[in-house]
Amino acid sequence: MKTEWTIAAIAAASLLAVACGQKDEATSKNEAQAPPAAATAAPNAADTIKARQANLKKLGGALKAMTDESKKDNADLAVFKTQAPIIAGLAPQLHDWFPAGTGAEAGVKTAAKPEIWAQPDVFKQRADAFAAAAAKFSTTVDGGDLAAIKAGVAPLGGACRECHQTFRQRDES
Repeated sequence: MKTEWTIAAIAAASLLAVACGQKDEATSKNEAQAPPAAATAAPNAADTIKARQANLKKLGGALKAMTDESKKDNADLAVFKTQAPIIAGLAPQLHDWFPAGTGAEAGVKTAAKPEIWAQPDVFKQRADAFAAAAAKFSTTVDGGDLAAIKAGVAPLGGACRECHQTFRQRDES
């Protein structure tokens, strides 16, 4: 019933606008058929999970690139300068990527364990620790000392692993 009233109100407003010469007929018809903005703006659980997975892949890719680079005798500072900001920018958002209803119950394959939602304070604490480690590492990278940067990669990876141990399913495939 509410939807019918909303559509009727949009149609009436569109017709009034056409009658007043404010919009052409084609524009008015398209607006009358469009769902309310709120209905199209809210992401569903599957979209939230896919966005989360994409961001986690960005984090993992950046960390892997820096881990691989840190093992080289002649490491390239540019790799760290491009990858560290990716992690420093995404890490503070991490705990927001797991709203209620975006676990396995959403019907989308996810490695997120139910413990994320069962232990939200612990999860947030670990996510915040990772964000702090990312910020510290980013500052180290900004300093440009390759020896310090190479030494800082392991603690950053450890902060990432600390969360995975409790809150991520192991991929058995």
